[in-house]
Amino acid sequence: MDLFDVINSITNTYKDILLLITALCYVTGLGFGWLAITSFRTVKTDHAGHVLNINKPLVFLIVAVLLINLPSTVNVIGDTLYGGQDRTPSSIVSVML
Repeated sequence: MDLFDVINSITNTYKDILLLITALCYVTGLGFGWLAITSFRTVKTDHAGHVLNINKPLVFLIVAVLLINLPSTVNVIGDTLYGGQDRTPSSIVSVML
Protein backbone atom coordinates (compact mmCIF):
# COMPACT_ATOMS: atom_id res chain seq x y z
CA MET A 1 0.00 0.00 0.00
CA ASP A 2 1.58 3.25 -1.09
CA LEU A 3 0.89 6.88 -0.28
CA PHE A 4 -1.67 7.33 -3.08
CA ASP A 5 -3.79 4.41 -1.85
CA VAL A 6 -3.77 5.80 1.69
CA ILE A 7 -4.83 9.27 0.51
CA ASN A 8 -7.59 7.81 -1.70
CA SER A 9 -8.86 5.77 1.23
CA ILE A 10 -8.93 8.77 3.55
CA THR A 11 -10.68 10.93 0.95
CA ASN A 12 -13.35 8.32 0.27
CA THR A 13 -13.95 8.00 4.00
CA TYR A 14 -14.43 11.70 4.54
CA LYS A 15 -16.45 12.47 1.39
CA ASP A 16 -19.71 12.34 3.34
CA ILE A 17 -18.31 14.70 5.97
CA LEU A 18 -17.33 17.17 3.24
CA LEU A 19 -20.86 17.02 1.83
CA LEU A 20 -22.24 17.63 5.31
CA ILE A 21 -19.99 20.69 5.75
CA THR A 22 -21.11 21.99 2.35
CA ALA A 23 -24.77 21.53 3.27
CA LEU A 24 -24.20 23.24 6.62
CA CYS A 25 -22.65 26.23 4.84
CA TYR A 26 -25.68 26.59 2.60
CA VAL A 27 -28.22 26.14 5.40
CA THR A 28 -26.39 28.49 7.75
CA GLY A 29 -26.05 31.05 4.97
CA LEU A 30 -29.78 30.89 4.33
CA GLY A 31 -30.40 31.29 8.06
CA PHE A 32 -28.23 34.39 8.21
CA GLY A 33 -30.01 35.69 5.10
CA TRP A 34 -33.34 35.29 6.86
CA LEU A 35 -31.94 37.09 9.92
CA ALA A 36 -30.76 39.91 7.66
CA ILE A 37 -34.21 40.25 6.07
CA THR A 38 -36.01 40.31 9.41
CA SER A 39 -33.46 42.77 10.84
CA PHE A 40 -33.92 45.07 7.85
CA ARG A 41 -37.68 44.92 8.42
CA THR A 42 -37.30 45.97 12.05
CA VAL A 43 -34.97 48.80 11.06
CA LYS A 44 -37.51 49.93 8.45
CA THR A 45 -40.44 49.93 10.87
CA ASP A 46 -38.49 51.42 13.82
CA HIS A 47 -38.28 55.03 12.64
CA ALA A 48 -39.77 56.76 15.66
CA GLY A 49 -37.03 59.37 15.87
CA HIS A 50 -34.35 56.95 16.93
CA VAL A 51 -30.97 56.70 15.27
CA LEU A 52 -31.20 53.83 12.83
CA ASN A 53 -28.61 51.15 13.52
CA ILE A 54 -28.20 49.31 10.25
CA ASN A 55 -24.89 47.65 11.18
CA LYS A 56 -26.43 44.43 12.47
CA PRO A 57 -28.51 43.63 9.35
CA LEU A 58 -25.56 44.44 7.09
CA VAL A 59 -23.29 42.09 9.02
CA PHE A 60 -25.91 39.34 8.77
CA LEU A 61 -26.19 39.94 5.03
CA ILE A 62 -22.41 39.85 4.48
CA VAL A 63 -22.06 36.63 6.51
CA ALA A 64 -24.94 35.06 4.55
CA VAL A 65 -23.35 35.90 1.21
CA LEU A 66 -19.95 34.61 2.35
CA LEU A 67 -21.37 31.32 3.66
CA ILE A 68 -23.47 30.67 0.57
CA ASN A 69 -20.52 31.32 -1.73
CA LEU A 70 -17.93 29.45 0.37
CA PRO A 71 -18.31 25.96 -1.18
CA SER A 72 -18.07 27.17 -4.77
CA THR A 73 -15.15 29.43 -3.88
CA VAL A 74 -13.28 26.51 -2.34
CA ASN A 75 -13.93 24.44 -5.48
CA VAL A 76 -12.59 27.18 -7.74
CA ILE A 77 -9.51 27.65 -5.59
CA GLY A 78 -8.94 23.89 -5.55
CA ASP A 79 -9.20 23.73 -9.35
CA THR A 80 -6.79 26.62 -9.68
CA LEU A 81 -4.20 25.25 -7.28
CA TYR A 82 -4.36 21.55 -8.08
CA GLY A 83 -5.35 21.40 -11.73
CA GLY A 84 -8.50 21.05 -13.73
CA GLN A 85 -11.02 18.23 -13.77
CA ASP A 86 -8.88 15.35 -12.46
CA ARG A 87 -9.22 16.05 -8.74
CA THR A 88 -8.46 12.64 -7.31
CA PRO A 89 -6.19 12.70 -4.27
CA SER A 90 -3.43 10.89 -6.11
CA SER A 91 -3.38 13.56 -8.82
CA ILE A 92 -3.27 16.29 -6.20
CA VAL A 93 -0.32 14.67 -4.46
CA SER A 94 1.49 14.16 -7.76
CA VAL A 95 1.07 17.87 -8.56
CA MET A 96 2.36 18.80 -5.12
CA LEU A 97 5.42 16.57 -5.48
